[in-house]
Amino acid sequence: MGMLLLFSVFIGIALIALFTWLMTVIFQEGPKPQDFTIIDNFMPQHTNGFSQGILLEVQPGEKRNGYVFVPKDIDYYGRKKQKNKAKIESQLVYVDKRKAISFPRGTFSCERNRIWLLPPNAEDLPEELKTTKLGKVMMKMIDDINNDATEVSSIREGADRVRNIIDRMGDGQISDLELERIDGIHENLIKNMVKTDDKKPNVSSPSTSN
Repeated sequence: MGMLLLFSVFIGIALIALFTWLMTVIFQEGPKPQDFTIIDNFMPQHTNGFSQGILLEVQPGEKRNGYVFVPKDIDYYGRKKQKNKAKIESQLVYVDKRKAISFPRGTFSCERNRIWLLPPNAEDLPEELKTTKLGKVMMKMIDDINNDATEVSSIREGADRVRNIIDRMGDGQISDLELERIDGIHENLIKNMVKTDDKKPNVSSPSTSN
């Protein structure tokens, strides 16, 4: 009688455990996507030919950041066929901060963050890519980034000169010749500002007519 009772208790505990496990399996949340950032590297000439991978680390710098990634665009079949057992090393590439274009999860990929790493100049893109429509768009984008940076640098340089001249004016050290130079600096500043404004899209007011 005692053995039968003990066996019944054991069966009852087993059934409860089985029911709990089934409920967990049925109602648990689906697997969450791994949030590894995908790197699209448009300078494969600096990373042993690899152009895509998973970001491991960002090494911050003053003007450039270093991006360490594990390559994913690997021809596994070809390596196996050639009996190439060389270890795939992580790759490091340095990129101007303005040329690391981020696409947060949901904008490009629904499950992954993504970063495009662009070269310093348009001509540094791979030759085969330059001839494609995407390559031409990217070349224009790189040129625009560089031109914007040049204009900002020019405006800052002119502003620094003006501040220096104003300081000297306060000390009475400005000659007539230098006053003429001041006028030239002002003109250059205005021209640069006008060029920057001209690049902004012209948004017209919405029509109120029926």
